[in-house]
Amino acid sequence: KGTDKVKRIVQGKYPNREAEIRGAIDYYEKAAKLGHLDAITDLGFIYENGIKNDLGEFIIEPYPQFAIEYYKKAKK
Repeated sequence: KGTDKVKRIVQGKYPNREAEIRGAIDYYEKAAKLGHLDAITDLGFIYENGIKNDLGEFIIEPYPQFAIEYYKKAKK
C-alpha cells in the first residue's frame, strides 16, 4: 500500500513541510479523480496513517473512512 515516497513522508523520513505536503495531497486528489491508480492507493495510505511533522504532531490526521473509500476505488 502506498508508493515508497509516500511511505517515507508518512514515516517522517522526508522533509515535512506542511504547505508542500498539503499541496501534494491536492494534486493526489486531482489525479485520483482522473482515475490514477497510484494516487488513489497513496491517498488511502495517507488517510489510513496520517502524516506527522518533526514534532510528532499530525499535519494530516488519519481518516479511516477516507482510507476505506480510496482502497475500495483502487479495487474497481
